[in-house]
Amino acid sequence: MKNGHVYLTEDQHYYSVPCELIGKKIKLQYSRSQVELYLNYELIATHKRIRSPHNYTTDPAHLPMQHRYVSEWSPGFFMEKAKAIDPVVEHYISQVLAKKQHPEQATEPAWHFIYENGFVTKEYAPANGRMKSDITITKSLTIS
Repeated sequence: MKNGHVYLTEDQHYYSVPCELIGKKIKLQYSRSQVELYLNYELIATHKRIRSPHNYTTDPAHLPMQHRYVSEWSPGFFMEKAKAIDPVVEHYISQVLAKKQHPEQATEPAWHFIYENGFVTKEYAPANGRMKSDITITKSLTIS
C-alpha cells in the first residue's frame, strides 16, 4: 500500500486509504455494494464497491494536502487558464489536450507548459508577456 491504496483481489480494484496511514496494515471487509477499511478493528474508510478491474477509487480527503490540487485538474481547468493568458496559449493547450486519446493524460504536459514557462494571467503579465508567449509557442510547436 505504498501508493495510498489497498487492493481488493476479487475485483482487481484499488481503494484509497487516508495518507497518514500509508504503510500500516489495513484490513478490508466488503459486501456486494460497499468496501470498508479497518485499522486495529476501527473503521477508517468506506467506499462504494466498484467492480472495475485495474482501476482506482480515490477519496480526495485521503490525499496529502500538497496533492489535493491535482484532483481539480481537468482539460477544462487548463483551457480556462490558457484562455486567460492569451489566445495563442489557448490554441496550443487545446492541441496538447487533443494529442491524447484520453485528455486527462495531457494535464501534466499542460501544467508544465503553462506554469513552468512563467505564464500568468494578463492582469499580472509584463508588457512584453504576449510576445514571450508567441515566441515560446512557436518554438514548442516546431519541436513537437
